[in-house]
Amino acid sequence: MTNIDWIITSNRVFNNPSNNLLIDEPITSISLFNVPSQYTFTISFGISNIDLNDVQTINLRIGNLDTEKEIVNAPLYIDKAKENEVKNKRANGLVDFVSTVTLNNFLFEETGNHYITMKLGESTQTCYFNVMLNQELEDGK
Repeated sequence: MTNIDWIITSNRVFNNPSNNLLIDEPITSISLFNVPSQYTFTISFGISNIDLNDVQTINLRIGNLDTEKEIVNAPLYIDKAKENEVKNKRANGLVDFVSTVTLNNFLFEETGNHYITMKLGESTQTCYFNVMLNQELEDGK
């Protein structure tokens, strides 16, 4: 059974000389000068037991928990993997897959607790992060 194993938000990712994904500066909160404001960040994720011979569709949702506003509800299509994205090939043709999605200039219109949810078939994973203003960070809120 295909499973989304993990999701991590970060400021950037890169591959080391061994071609393994390195996640730099994981995000638990984003500090902005004002809202609305744009911010660039990366979503990294790992999936196990995926068949990359067929197009796979991940449902990506991003929203604000506090206001219950859904900001993004969009499909991510996985049809071909780069060699560095495949981590374990099995005899049955299934593989473990690691990839990233960078959201350039993503618009945050409100502060508060946010979520990112990925769903593939019956498998779902969610990660959470806080969006706050710089002043809230300085005040310790």
